[in-house]
Parts: sequence; structure tokens; C-alpha cells
Amino acid sequence: MAELPVLEHRERRADRWLRGNRLRIAFLIALVETILVLTNVLGWYWALGAALVILTAHLLLGRRAKREWIRQLSWTAAFSQMLPVLIPFVAVAVGTFLVVAIVVGIVLVLAFLVFGRR
Repeated sequence: MAELPVLEHRERRADRWLRGNRLRIAFLIALVETILVLTNVLGWYWALGAALVILTAHLLLGRRAKREWIRQLSWTAAFSQMLPVLIPFVAVAVGTFLVVAIVVGIVLVLAFLVFGRR
């Protein structure tokens, strides 16, 4: 049984398009902004400030908006601003984990070399 798309009452075509593509739009914006943050074209503190302002606006105004397109744009903006803030944290965490894993590996190899002699 195929699912048919649900049309909301008084929903415009642009509202449906925005709702259907908001995740793609958010990821595209986040990708561009993340590249700008990681290459130091845009400072991380500016990205953090923009994310806080946009997330606050979404929580206070965007979620309660009467117009569908305002809610969709608000969600898209808030989601796209959270990724550039979180990705540097993830990159640092993964980098730290890799460095620790390499150091542990080197210590184990040295231990086998020193204590494994016959």
C-alpha cells in the first residue's frame, strides 16, 4: 500500500516545497559555513554567536509563528547553524581519540620490544 502525500489545509505550494527540502537546504548552508569556520574565514565565536541568536529566535518566535513558511525557515536556519558549532567539537574529539590511540599503540609496541626479548 503506497502512502500518499498529505496536503495541509490552506497550504501553499512553496510551503510544501520548503518543508520537503528544508533538510537539504540546512545541510548545504551548514556545509558552507562549516568550511568557512574550519578554514578560519569565519571565526568560530561569530558562528557560535549567530547560532545562539538564531536558535533563540527559533525557540521564542519561529515555533509559534502562524505562517508555515516562517516556521520552516526558522527550523532550517536553527538546524543549519547548529552543525557548524558542533562539527569542530566532533573534529577535536576524534582527533584527540586518534592521538591517544596512536600513543597507546606506540607504548604497547615498545613494551613488547623491551619485555619480549628472550
